[in-house]
Amino acid sequence: MLSKKVVPFSEFHKNKVFDFGKCSLSEKQIIDYAKQWDPLPFHLSKEGGEKSIFGGLIASGPQIFHEIHKNHWLPLFGHSVICGIGVNNWIFIKPIYVDNLIHSRITIIDLEVSKAKKHAKVSWFYEFLDADGEPYQSLEMTILHSMA
Repeated sequence: MLSKKVVPFSEFHKNKVFDFGKCSLSEKQIIDYAKQWDPLPFHLSKEGGEKSIFGGLIASGPQIFHEIHKNHWLPLFGHSVICGIGVNNWIFIKPIYVDNLIHSRITIIDLEVSKAKKHAKVSWFYEFLDADGEPYQSLEMTILHSMA
């Protein structure tokens, strides 16, 4: 697991992996997130989840991304962010249930440096995996970072 120290741009390299370890979402976290952002029955209560095709309470699709991005990625890399450029290929492969153990790993998959402008376009690949290494979901996010 990474420490919460800021990662300088000099440590950004194509194919570098940042492992954020494992976490889970509690029933309260799932319901609280759903109330604010995705109030569908299978996110709001165990009963609603049990009546759905999922058979139980599940997290909203983007919830694990928001959790990891806010609590792990931003503290390390947010200092150098100029702006977001895009999100691509966000796929939801299987639902995340209460207390599922989720392994989060983020890889720099592309890095385009503009030395004259002192910035770089960095493409990040987010992976959220189960205990067997099988994906719950993944996405690519491209960010413009300052090299200063």
